[in-house]
Amino acid sequence: MAVARELTRRVLRWGVALAAMLSSHGAMANEEVLRLLQRDVALKTTLLATAEKACRAREQAALPANLTTENLQALGLPRHDLGLAVGYLVQRNQYACSRAALDDLLHAALALERTQKALGQKPDPISSNLVDAVFPGPGYYEMAVVFDKLPEDARIALENLIGPEPLDMQAVLKRLPPS
Repeated sequence: MAVARELTRRVLRWGVALAAMLSSHGAMANEEVLRLLQRDVALKTTLLATAEKACRAREQAALPANLTTENLQALGLPRHDLGLAVGYLVQRNQYACSRAALDDLLHAALALERTQKALGQKPDPISSNLVDAVFPGPGYYEMAVVFDKLPEDARIALENLIGPEPLDMQAVLKRLPPS
């Protein structure tokens, strides 16, 4: 707890020092700070695009050899539950693949918005536009609930079959056993 208090004190002192510095340099410094933060958002946007391209390339790689219709059928799960569980795991892996780049972009966007507000400017609504990209929607969590309700041995086996890599959803769904 003492470490947290000391860290809070240091951050507050840094913030006061930064505010004093910015006000002493006037509008020119404010514009330079905003340009710096805007460049950071642009850079993080480019890095996200690169990460998403790499994730798509990884999706197109071969499916795990053990991810077969027979192995999925051997789990003994109803096709509907199996489809939702597989969908959840594939989306989880896709989301995890670019998550670090998404987090970096969101952080940069929030820093820009906060600084714009502090300088009395109307903030760009960048972060609110990122929310849908950074945070999965309700359908993802509904599939997670179905997955979570599966028997533990089936969840473990299914996670082993899917693995941690992003996969092409259509290719995986084609391997589901017929109804």
